[in-house]
Amino acid sequence: SDAGQHRSLLAALAAEDLTALPLAAIWLEERLKTVSLATVCVVALGFLAWYLQSALQMLLIAALLAVLLEPLVDRLSAPPCGGMPSLALPRPLAIAITLALVLALFLLLLLLLYNAVDSFMRRAPEFGDASQHALEVFKLRWKASRLGPYFDIDILAKALATSIKDASM
Repeated sequence: SDAGQHRSLLAALAAEDLTALPLAAIWLEERLKTVSLATVCVVALGFLAWYLQSALQMLLIAALLAVLLEPLVDRLSAPPCGGMPSLALPRPLAIAITLALVLALFLLLLLLLYNAVDSFMRRAPEFGDASQHALEVFKLRWKASRLGPYFDIDILAKALATSIKDASM
């Protein structure tokens, strides 16, 4: 009977007597163990990655910079070969020069970004006035549309106007 066979399979599993189990049951048990172990490993690796995310980000940035800057360091430190120009500098000096160039480019980019943000902040009140006018035009068009009677746009407009005023101050 099926109930008797089921009990004998459970008893064999409990006793870990694999000779009494059919091959399909052994395969299923091994498959479940493998899937369970893989699930535990994936969860553990996810936890580890989340816990070490800032260190992993720095490691990724460092590896990216190393890959991107290596050709320039190689060009500065390699002896002349095959008509290619080279300075044949010692490798530590080539690395220092490359890092100084990257730092100078970063500072130049930061200066340009600062000037753009400063210019935007000086003109922010103009943007606030223009956006409030655009919001009023939108409100009038919304109320004239077919959706106007169904949705109260004044509540949304008031919230947007408040956030625009707060952003421009």
